[in-house]
Amino acid sequence: DTYQVDREDCGPMVLDALLWIKNKVDSTLVFRRSCREGICGSCAMNIEGQNALACTMGIDECKSPDNALPVMTRKDK
Repeated sequence: DTYQVDREDCGPMVLDALLWIKNKVDSTLVFRRSCREGICGSCAMNIEGQNALACTMGIDECKSPDNALPVMTRKDK
């Protein structure tokens, strides 16, 4: 699926974008999170081929065109 995210409304981190999508666009989106401070490691994921914490990685750090998040596929598709 492809989502358009309002970066002015969602916050600067990858986790902020994921939460914005889940809350405003697609409630079926599933991911783990907890502390939002880079301590617990719950939001660890592979972002653009690199292991990172979604709560500490800024959207601006993504190298994709227009800071697009990488494609994430569902296993049931």
